[in-house]
Amino acid sequence: MTATAPTYTEQQGVALRVVPTLTRVVTLRLPPNYGPAQGTRPSFGWGAVPGATRYLLEMSTDATFPAPLALVQGGLADTTFQLRGPFELDSTQTYFWRVTATNDCDSSQTSGPFTFGPGGTTGRAEAAPEVALRVAPNASASGEFGLTLSGAPAGPVRAVVVDALGRVVFSASLPAPGGGAATHSVRVPGAAGVYLLRVALADGRVLARRLVK
Repeated sequence: MTATAPTYTEQQGVALRVVPTLTRVVTLRLPPNYGPAQGTRPSFGWGAVPGATRYLLEMSTDATFPAPLALVQGGLADTTFQLRGPFELDSTQTYFWRVTATNDCDSSQTSGPFTFGPGGTTGRAEAAPEVALRVAPNASASGEFGLTLSGAPAGPVRAVVVDALGRVVFSASLPAPGGGAATHSVRVPGAAGVYLLRVALADGRVLARRLVK
């Protein structure tokens, strides 16, 4: 770099470092999506994002990640994380987790959440087929899907719809009578496409269905 004044000229070397823009979204790997409970201190793993130097791991007991979160771990230089120290998970609780890639100048789009817990499809949910979730194949003109839940335990039901990028487009608590059939509707705003419906039962089980709008 050269600076020039009326009476003198000065030159100074300057080193420039180009920091790349993070255009890719983190791919989550472990624990697998809809997996069973992982114990009190699970391990997490995800794919590397080109240009990223650190990762932010967030975990919640709600798919919408309201504050306060169950865990926020930033500054991770590796693509794996082992939960250690005094903090432990509740093995009877369903958890959702997501990861964001960062560097000195940019942050990637946050990944769509993965979930694990006693309602995972490789665990308790497969052992309890008596709960049936039926969804109408076609949406109404306003984007509403009718769903019928049969055999659910007494207590509230949480319904969450996410788009192909993992963004929550619908979230609501739905009352469910124990053992009977309950009919509800979920509204999917936005463009036509494929969405994922997750229904969390009062006993921790999670049911999932694909919605095509």
